[in-house]
Amino acid sequence: MPCYAQTNIQLLNQLHRANYTADDLHLVRTAYELAMRLFCGQFRASGKTFIAHLVGTASVLGSLRVGAALIAAGLLHAAYQSGDFGERASGVTDAKRGRLKASIADQRFFTSLIEIFSSMTLRTKSSRPSATREQRSRAVN
Repeated sequence: MPCYAQTNIQLLNQLHRANYTADDLHLVRTAYELAMRLFCGQFRASGKTFIAHLVGTASVLGSLRVGAALIAAGLLHAAYQSGDFGERASGVTDAKRGRLKASIADQRFFTSLIEIFSSMTLRTKSSRPSATREQRSRAVN
């Protein structure tokens, strides 16, 4: 069974061993730093830190040898739904989009993230009924 990264150091070492470029590693590191700001102090129902879940997701993507932008998106895949933007609204809002855009210097990367998030949201909404945060919480416990 493969062993996936749970920390940023493990993830970056995994990607380095897989011959991702320095630019790719920089992009992933930037996404990780943003994820740390958005998910600091958050835990999953299992007790695992939210950031460890995000790093694990990125590690799985890296093991599949996908592009660095998709690995970075894996680190930020829950940003709109669970990231701490200082507002209570769940999902994509103009304020959240603006904060993400301001945090990401490379606008091409930001555009790629929005496209990836949009396609993930559309697939998620079409494949299953929407549940409230409270319903999801009860289902996990």
